[in-house]
Amino acid sequence: MKKRLMSTVMAMTMAATSLLGDISTMAAEETDTIKVGYMCEQTTALGFSNAWTDVATAMWRDEINEAGGIDGKQIEFIYYDAQNDPTLATQRLSEMKADGCVAALEIACAGKMAPAIAEWCAENEFPVIHTCNTATAFTIETSSPYMFSCTVNAWGMAKILAENAIGKEGNVTFAYVGVDEACCLDAELFLEREGKKYNEDCEEVASYRVSWDDSQFSTIVSTLLSSDPQPDMILQQGGGSNFINIVQQANLYDAFSVMDIYNDLAVDTVSCSDLAQAGEYPYGHIKGFSSFPWWDESTREFRDRFSAACEKYDAGDLVPGDLTYYAYSCAYVLGEALKACVEDGADYTDGNVLTQHIHDVRWSDMCGDHYFRDFDNQMVFDAYYVVSEDGGEKLDHLAIASLDTKYVGDTWLPTYEEMDEYAQEIGAEGWDVSYFWD
Repeated sequence: MKKRLMSTVMAMTMAATSLLGDISTMAAEETDTIKVGYMCEQTTALGFSNAWTDVATAMWRDEINEAGGIDGKQIEFIYYDAQNDPTLATQRLSEMKADGCVAALEIACAGKMAPAIAEWCAENEFPVIHTCNTATAFTIETSSPYMFSCTVNAWGMAKILAENAIGKEGNVTFAYVGVDEACCLDAELFLEREGKKYNEDCEEVASYRVSWDDSQFSTIVSTLLSSDPQPDMILQQGGGSNFINIVQQANLYDAFSVMDIYNDLAVDTVSCSDLAQAGEYPYGHIKGFSSFPWWDESTREFRDRFSAACEKYDAGDLVPGDLTYYAYSCAYVLGEALKACVEDGADYTDGNVLTQHIHDVRWSDMCGDHYFRDFDNQMVFDAYYVVSEDGGEKLDHLAIASLDTKYVGDTWLPTYEEMDEYAQEIGAEGWDVSYFWD
């Protein structure tokens, strides 16, 4: 079963690459267009999410273009493969700028690339809107006013997990099993930091940092089970094959009888679909963070539009989830900023002008009231602590959850004071980008 599931993941990655080509080909081929750089992973294991995110962003682009475009011009995506390489990522950004792109959408790229991208943006005054799990590595250590996050904040997620997994559920110790990258490691660092607020004995007792294509989860799970004492919980970071691998091995060793997995993928359809369809998803034992309750009536209109886009691009019967929503939000923010520039008579090809208008975007939808915080460019949205449940046969047994524990607005995010205190601890200066908006 493991080989079949892993083959499915790789097949989905290849299909997503093919789908990206179809989406690019079907884009309006106008000579007078607004070019947008689209950076994602086309040739690495990180491409597992492309099928969902490419459809989401193409859905936005097509809706804009079919309504007449912006400034009388059609939106054109130009695709660039970052190949999970920070140096190549900055090279791709240079290519975007040379190709006449006004901004970049960085969709589901590796967290290790974010600091390099943040530095490049600041040096080149070029706005980037991204879905990479927000880490202090670039919100504090290499902060840039030109980089905007439309996704889960690692420190904020740690606050939610600490309150629930440690404060309410009584876990004390945890083992980290996740990707060895800045964004993921923030979750590891801050879960212990936040957990001690509820129990001073909260402690990380083991850390297994893996690559995106690591397959050694059998050794990791068996080691955790044979340790004395065993950790109360596993903090897992890294979706796709990593998530599938660790869940499969935890099932094989009956690990869920003694510990659960907590992450930001608990009910995200990208990472749960294959396990659910294979009958291997451990309902009730995957817990954590969620922002887009795809099964809830509040998201029906978005789901219907996404379904129509899937049919248009022959993408299959995909169900949107958190990653889908984050990708769409990136594109939506850019569109609203471009429209505002046109209304103001401002030059959206000027990186500083467009950056200012991106920062000023405000909107509301089924996931709350949204805006970018002045000091860290983090998009604000509602969040949930969730415990996975069986969605039922009509939903292919995809994981859903009750939505009883909701965090509205920025109540779950680290405050300015908390971030400033941490910046002083690590000796980071000038991390607050509020000066840019004055």
